[in-house]
Amino acid sequence: MPTNSGDVYFIATSVGLFSTEALSGSGTAWVQEGTEVIGNVVVSMITARPEDSFLAAGNHGRGVYSAKLKNSQQYVNDQKPGSPHLIELLNNYPNPFKSETVISYGVYEHSKVALSIVDMNGRTVRIFNFGKKMPGSYSVRWNGEDDNGRQVASGIYLLNCKKVKRCL
Repeated sequence: MPTNSGDVYFIATSVGLFSTEALSGSGTAWVQEGTEVIGNVVVSMITARPEDSFLAAGNHGRGVYSAKLKNSQQYVNDQKPGSPHLIELLNNYPNPFKSETVISYGVYEHSKVALSIVDMNGRTVRIFNFGKKMPGSYSVRWNGEDDNGRQVASGIYLLNCKKVKRCL
């Protein structure tokens, strides 16, 4: 989620929702979010709307947690305040995976769309450039390889699907 002071990364885990402002491999300092509301339960889904700083996390046993982030940008990717949610990134499945996973996303406005896969050190390991997409639901299969065709190490990877001005 973009903020005035930089990006904040969120991760759903089997013991709650966590965030960090800096990815640095095994040295990443994760902070548990919503300890009084969510607690230590499985968080199975996170969705965010950068244009109005809204974050929602679905979990087992305690419903849906939602919040508006403080110190967040009013808009990103040339979206104006109050514009509709243009791209929605859904859960990948299976997760975790061994040979491949399916990443689903929705497009709500005719747009050029790209998906990047980032490791816990903040390095982009794979970019899918989907080009122009009409409104609808889409998915892509990822076999765990980087942009050079090498298998990435097992671990946690973050997904970022966004509208782009030009194809990457």
